[in-house]
Amino acid sequence: MRKMRQKVFQIILAALILVVAFFAVKFLSNLKKPIRHKEAERVVPIVKVFKVSSKRHVLTIWEYATVQPVKKIDLVAQVSGKIVHINKKFVVGGRFSRGEEIIKVDPTDYKLALKLAESNVKQAENLLEKELAESEVSKREWIESEGTTKIPRLVARRPQVEAARAKLEAAKAQLEKAKLDLERTSVKAPFDCIVSSKLADLGQYVTPARILGTLFYSGEVEMEVLLKEEDVQWINVPGLNVVKASEGSEAIVLFRVGGEEYRRKGRVVRWNNFLDEVTRLFPVVVEVESPYEKQPPLAVGTFVHVGIKGRPDAKAFVIPTSALRNDRKGNTIVWIVDKDSTLRFRAVKVAYQWRDRAYIISGLKGGELLITSPLNLVSNGMKVKPVYNNEDSDK
Repeated sequence: MRKMRQKVFQIILAALILVVAFFAVKFLSNLKKPIRHKEAERVVPIVKVFKVSSKRHVLTIWEYATVQPVKKIDLVAQVSGKIVHINKKFVVGGRFSRGEEIIKVDPTDYKLALKLAESNVKQAENLLEKELAESEVSKREWIESEGTTKIPRLVARRPQVEAARAKLEAAKAQLEKAKLDLERTSVKAPFDCIVSSKLADLGQYVTPARILGTLFYSGEVEMEVLLKEEDVQWINVPGLNVVKASEGSEAIVLFRVGGEEYRRKGRVVRWNNFLDEVTRLFPVVVEVESPYEKQPPLAVGTFVHVGIKGRPDAKAFVIPTSALRNDRKGNTIVWIVDKDSTLRFRAVKVAYQWRDRAYIISGLKGGELLITSPLNLVSNGMKVKPVYNNEDSDK
């Protein structure tokens, strides 16, 4: 009986606890305030922009090249003998003007040969004079004795006269050769030049055709620039798409010396009339006049950047390459920010790219803003906040 009462008491206590808990939960839920839902704010991405210049620039094709001499020759001896004098400028890098003496070969033997040749000419002249006089005497005697002016060759001594005249001509030729040999003992610069190698020195004995050194022309230098077929269409190349050398496109040559950049003016003068079988590139030659007249000189062997200016009608907008994109089809596009700060896709035509700049010939207008910064998620018509990039913008 006692156990029965304890069991009933436990059931009533549990029921009482459940009722109290129910009313407590209901009371607390009535005290809780409802949650207010707030819409998420849209974040407008900040983008760097470049303002397209209102002016189109003449298209310039840039490539690398190495400065080469227009002409280069071996300096050779034309007579034999010992070198008795060398110009102090005959060292590697020495400069000579046209006609300036570089090396002197001992002229003693050639002076004696000249005197002997002069003597032989004098003797030949005397012999011819004697034969002519004897011929006249024979002619008069024949006319007086035979009474006719038809004189045989032997009587007129014509063979002797012709032989004397031939001997005189040979003596004169020998005299000219002696003069020429004596003149050749002085080895002179054939043109304005710079010494690139020295192979002879004072006291050496030289023979004809012996190489004494190497010279290259200092009045002009040239650079072979390899261009793509699509780049050639913008410039004038004599022998390829124009006739006269004067019609070749102007060029700019940039080079560095001592950490400073310098420039010289040049011109396209020709192409080499062949294509590289592997690369299919056009070798175009740019020439620069008087490369050694200014300081620092545009020296042979210098590695340079050559910019070939396009024709006057080949104009384009210049923009940073960071503004170029590709769409899903592989077309080149740019992202333009319009007046209401909305991003728009625009297809453009790129004529040429060099370093961090691209030349656009269609698809842009002056004053438009181009996005140069990357975006992970982008869609046509999205809002952006443009900020000018000091490095890219021309503003």
